[in-house]
Amino acid sequence: DYKVSELAGRDAVFEVVVKDVKRREMPELTSDLVKQLSGCDDIDGWRQKTRERLQQEAEQRAERKFREQVMEKVLAGVRIDLPAQMVEEHIDGMIERLDSRLQHQGLDIAGYLAYRGETMEQLRDSYRSLADKELRRDLVLGAVVKAEKLEVSEQELEQELEVLAKLYRITADKLRKKYEKNGGMDNLRYDLLLRKAEDIIIGSAVKKMGTVA
Repeated sequence: DYKVSELAGRDAVFEVVVKDVKRREMPELTSDLVKQLSGCDDIDGWRQKTRERLQQEAEQRAERKFREQVMEKVLAGVRIDLPAQMVEEHIDGMIERLDSRLQHQGLDIAGYLAYRGETMEQLRDSYRSLADKELRRDLVLGAVVKAEKLEVSEQELEQELEVLAKLYRITADKLRKKYEKNGGMDNLRYDLLLRKAEDIIIGSAVKKMGTVA
């Protein structure tokens, strides 16, 4: 698997010189330290806040796993033949979103590929299975949106912009202007519609579980 083909598969001996050995020492846990790092007034308050955060994260992971399991069962019962062009266009969108995230970090797609040692074609191939799954999911959820006549209010859009703005560390107004410029508002509205449709499916699954119980 070695990248240099002339050396691949051969035995090799490497010499390593250890110039320094360091050990990380943790500072003593004091009220001043926890106040500086977390804003809590004392150690007990910090521990309580930490427990609550870990509990919340565990609940969020459990909810995400449950939602994924429900949607997988739904999709398993749906047969959809996707046109190859549709899959390729979806992959285009996935790569565009990746490039956008990289740009927020001061990077670009070329550097990302070089770091991973991949070509663009290899990256596209790695996305193909996920693209197929996402398209099937979107088509199913889109049918729910249409059947239930779901809509997204301006208030809901603003709330989502606030959440995303904090994630990207910019103002909601700046993010809105960027989305309005590149057509991102329509995508955001559509994502919220699909999320509402998924909530309906999940809610139905929870009710069925309660009935069985």
